[in-house]
Amino acid sequence: MPTSQELTQWALSKGLRLNGIAAHNFPQRGMGIVAKKHFHAGDVLLSVPLSALRTERTVPENIRNCIKNISVQGLLATDLMLDTSQSSTLWKDSVPTKEDMKKAIPFMWEPMLQALLPEAASKLLAIQKQKFRSDWDSVSAALPAVSYDDFVYSWFIVGTRTFYYTHPDTQEPLDSNECLALVPFADYFNHVDVGCKVTFSSTGYTFCAERKIRKGEEICTNYGNHSNDFLLAEYGFVLEDNKWDEIPLDKVLLTLFSAKQKEILQEENFWGDYVLDEHSVCYRTQVAVRLLCMPIQTWRNSLESGFDDYDEYQGAADTILREALGIYSKAAYEKLEQVLELSAHLASPKGMLGKRWKQIHLLISTAIDGLGGQKLE
Repeated sequence: MPTSQELTQWALSKGLRLNGIAAHNFPQRGMGIVAKKHFHAGDVLLSVPLSALRTERTVPENIRNCIKNISVQGLLATDLMLDTSQSSTLWKDSVPTKEDMKKAIPFMWEPMLQALLPEAASKLLAIQKQKFRSDWDSVSAALPAVSYDDFVYSWFIVGTRTFYYTHPDTQEPLDSNECLALVPFADYFNHVDVGCKVTFSSTGYTFCAERKIRKGEEICTNYGNHSNDFLLAEYGFVLEDNKWDEIPLDKVLLTLFSAKQKEILQEENFWGDYVLDEHSVCYRTQVAVRLLCMPIQTWRNSLESGFDDYDEYQGAADTILREALGIYSKAAYEKLEQVLELSAHLASPKGMLGKRWKQIHLLISTAIDGLGGQKLE
């Protein structure tokens, strides 16, 4: 593992400006960034010039020309995997190892562990598998000597450490998932709900403090307003407290509607995408469930004029939701029991899955306890 001083010198050699910050290896969290002095909100912490980025355009031409039909993530992963330069080696020595990634990233878990993922994480995993398979087919065809294990490791190193990026000469991107760049040193920032503010311009990236930061404190940034299922599938961790956390309810609600009710909800753009967060079920859910206990024309009129929060149908709607959430609660508890029965040698994924299913069960239980005359808002 490189020292903080080595990584600082490496960053400075690439033209980065570090204003009182340094790389630091935090127990349990891995490499992060620590404040070497006090900061106030608005203070600049780090500046990264465009010349320091690894993007689609910095991939050597011989690699770009020999691999067809590959995502930017796959292209960057291939470049990183084949790069044996001293500068690359220093950075590679500071990121999670293959063994670390195998324990954290669900894509690399055994199928029996993947089967225990929550619904939202499982859907993201399916998307990852499809995208990775396409990239691997392209890379393995062009470079037969490339190792599958090396490529999947590099693919997720890129996937967990890139920032949103568009070249100044580029028009509006067609696919935001293809707008990626590796940003040296900045990728050491760990994630919190509120960390430092990141801005991107024609000159590069600038990271500024969003609040007071004490000397010796870890400085983090926000990876986006993501649920814990997203964070688990994409990054291999879940937060203890995540104000953006939510869980899907489609699996327990969609089967309650008749074909006619489904048609009506589709016409009004209220079919599916039902979620529960730490506060309540979403507005879409509340409106859709009302259709299960209201005359159709009354429901249509209310949709146009606004629902009465405490009308004669509220009790019936709450009952339907409680029953549906009760089914979900039982299923979540059963999943948790299956996780707890896993062998001790699977401690890392077992702990992650157990934590997530406990969070889901708590979200559902809290919602059930809170039902009763909740406002539609």
